[in-house]
Amino acid sequence: MARLHDCHYGDDMPHDDVPEVLWKPHPDQVDRSRLAGFRRWLKAERGLDLPDYDSLWQWSVGELESFWESVARFFDVAFHDQATTVLPRRTMPGAQWFPGATLNYAEHALRADEGKSDSDVAVVFCREDGLTEELTYGELRAQV
Repeated sequence: MARLHDCHYGDDMPHDDVPEVLWKPHPDQVDRSRLAGFRRWLKAERGLDLPDYDSLWQWSVGELESFWESVARFFDVAFHDQATTVLPRRTMPGAQWFPGATLNYAEHALRADEGKSDSDVAVVFCREDGLTEELTYGELRAQV
């Protein structure tokens, strides 16, 4: 199965056309990313050892239901009504994800999390005349 980011350059194509990588995150940044945290969680909670992006990608497209169910659990999606299944049929158009499940979007958007303390800025308003205002998560939670 070909992936979008796979490139094959034949002998007739000069290798000078390969774009230069302009920036790569430091390995410490990669290790602190949510993606790396998800891979660690998968290993600890599901026994899945997916050591790099490519292995995670392969699993995500090969095991759609397991992948998306794991994403929902990792991100602690609080379903009020549970889904009967993750994906009953793999048909497009018309695929139904988590049928029967319900959730409150505002509850997820406003719940406390890293970078969402009561004093962290949630909304920045900028008007054309230069007026700006900020609303913190604490103020926004109080209004909802």
